[in-house]
Amino acid sequence: MQRRKFIKSMGLGLGAVSTSAAMSGCQTLAGNSYKPLSADTPVKKAGHFNNIVVGSGYGGAVCALRLSEQGHPVLILEMGKRWDRTPNHNTFCKMITADERSSWFKNWPSAPIPIPRRIKKYPGVLDLVEYDEIKIFAGRAYGGGSIVNGAIAIQPRRSHFEQTFPWIDSEEMYNTFFPRALKQLKVSQIPEDFFNIVIALKNSHTAKENRRITYRYNLFPNLDAFS
Repeated sequence: MQRRKFIKSMGLGLGAVSTSAAMSGCQTLAGNSYKPLSADTPVKKAGHFNNIVVGSGYGGAVCALRLSEQGHPVLILEMGKRWDRTPNHNTFCKMITADERSSWFKNWPSAPIPIPRRIKKYPGVLDLVEYDEIKIFAGRAYGGGSIVNGAIAIQPRRSHFEQTFPWIDSEEMYNTFFPRALKQLKVSQIPEDFFNIVIALKNSHTAKENRRITYRYNLFPNLDAFS
């Protein structure tokens, strides 16, 4: 399911809630209490909301979905822009030739690999939040992290999860909630013989070098359809 369709399926529309050009809101209006909302529900652009969700990423989207399914009006606050598709499919920039669309008010691209290319500050899609011992990439857009995560659905190691969130029932997470999320997002696994199936990759210089040097690699679950 496409990211924007997923948000629309919750019965949420997009409307401005701030004078800031970098902020947008996505809202629903319930007709009667506990009546599920649909995508045709009119968008409410002002008024009182009992339920306010900060962030339109996976967590915020699912939270708003569950509330709207029960007929509760929801206001989603998103600090990033809404990026509409362009006819030429160039809504976003390329990583190597990054421009201001790539980064959230930075003079240098926020990317997993260094890009020595100066850019002007702009409300781009990816932010890099730096702490003393860790750096965190965060999506700044309508859709949150789903816009910038490369469509990869990596499930954390259970031991790491249990150490980080000891108060959460890991048995329930790994047997119920993670499988439910993977099913909802239609996650599929890249085939083990992927590099042999795709002729262009099989015969590429990089693939031949990988086989010669025997690099280790992981085939991560993906939101694209491989099955």
